[in-house]
Amino acid sequence: MAIIEGPSELFDGRDASVNIDGDITARRVFYVRTDDKGFDHQSPMVAVGIDLGDFYPDYSWPCWCTSIRAQHPQNDGTVWQIQYDYDNKRELLPNPLFDPVVIRWSSENFTRTTMVDASGDIMLNTADLPYPPLEIDDDRSIVNVERNLPFVPTWILQYRNAVNLDQFVVGGFIVQIGQAKIEKINIGERQVRNDVAYYPVSIDVHFRDEGWQVDRPSEGLMQKTDLGVYTECEDEDFNAVREPAMLDTQGKQTFDHTLQAVKAFDVYPQRFYSALGFF
Repeated sequence: MAIIEGPSELFDGRDASVNIDGDITARRVFYVRTDDKGFDHQSPMVAVGIDLGDFYPDYSWPCWCTSIRAQHPQNDGTVWQIQYDYDNKRELLPNPLFDPVVIRWSSENFTRTTMVDASGDIMLNTADLPYPPLEIDDDRSIVNVERNLPFVPTWILQYRNAVNLDQFVVGGFIVQIGQAKIEKINIGERQVRNDVAYYPVSIDVHFRDEGWQVDRPSEGLMQKTDLGVYTECEDEDFNAVREPAMLDTQGKQTFDHTLQAVKAFDVYPQRFYSALGFF
């Protein structure tokens, strides 16, 4: 079964309520059309990308998905409506390993250095020379995902500072390859519920739209000639430079900052997030 239209949210299916006791409920409905009339209700659900335990997108309305229903709204087996019901009640299940995944969103402000403006152009002074790197704010979205595990897998620690090597969906958001990095892994103490032992494990994932590669302007004391021979970089008076000079994409010295090459490096380990079982 293939998805040929959607998913798209039906806004007249949205519903939310709160009562005097603080009970919160909400509902979202999505439309999906497939290419056949089979009984595969799983594919439309996966296409929408919302899972049990996912937080409601309006974070001022604290509730999470507690049930999912797929149905045909009309006598057409190719059209599906996927209904998601939310509430703020979390009942403990007999088996803690079946507890839904808990997803919490937040943001945190960091700083980073840049030499370009919002359009990606190098910032120049009135002499058309680049400014020194400027420190600016770098606000990041953060998701905390928590679930219960029967044991602590040793390989989970290999995901510290790891960047995602695969596309995944969290809370209905599609995360592209290279945009996520695990910043923190918390493993709680061993607990027992109804004679079932488990460990609460949570991870903090930080997101950057531009990815997590590190950009390094190409510079050095030596340059490479067309013959592949390395020679000293020189200043405008033909003296050997004492500080690294700008290099272009061929490794040759340049005095034009617009020709200076920038290389991107993968400095963090890369892992398949799907193997974690958290998404």
